[in-house]
Amino acid sequence: MKLNMEENTRSILELVCLLKVFHDAGNTALERFCARDEISTDTYYEFVWEAVQEAAPIVMESDHLYAKYGYNADDGEVYIWSYSSTAMQKFFRIARKLHRLEGCKTPENPYIAHIERRIEGIRGFDSYNFDYAFGGKRTRARLEVMWWYDFTCEIPMCLWIVRIMKLMEEELADIKAKYRKVRREKRGARNAGR
Repeated sequence: MKLNMEENTRSILELVCLLKVFHDAGNTALERFCARDEISTDTYYEFVWEAVQEAAPIVMESDHLYAKYGYNADDGEVYIWSYSSTAMQKFFRIARKLHRLEGCKTPENPYIAHIERRIEGIRGFDSYNFDYAFGGKRTRARLEVMWWYDFTCEIPMCLWIVRIMKLMEEELADIKAKYRKVRREKRGARNAGR
């Protein structure tokens, strides 16, 4: 692969970083672009758009998502995409079960609050024309990401999403172990009371 470094060195280096992070996360969607003879600023936006579409195992853009936030997908004013994984969906489901099993001592689920803080802590970029929220917490949990015109942090955003998916895998193992422990303790207490 020949890199045309004269055109835009920073953009090319960001793409190399993006490819590495995607590869390390097991996502090979962008590697087919590496087969090209030359990468230039002409192909830069193709890479970026491919990364936006492939940053997570489950990616969705729909009219319903735009309508939820009061936008129209056709007006080009904002992009709204959702990103999820099986691990994310399982994590939120187990977090709800665990919170109920522990008796819902607080109105806010501490496990979901913990993961939301961790996700914000690894963001690593800030932009006035970017926002996100969690949707579908009760059914199919997903990270709903919104970015407006003139947003220039697409690559950091994609890196962040890939890192979130990795974090969800790690946190899922921890919350499963905690859930099993609490469930065993509850069963033990019930059996002792008989």
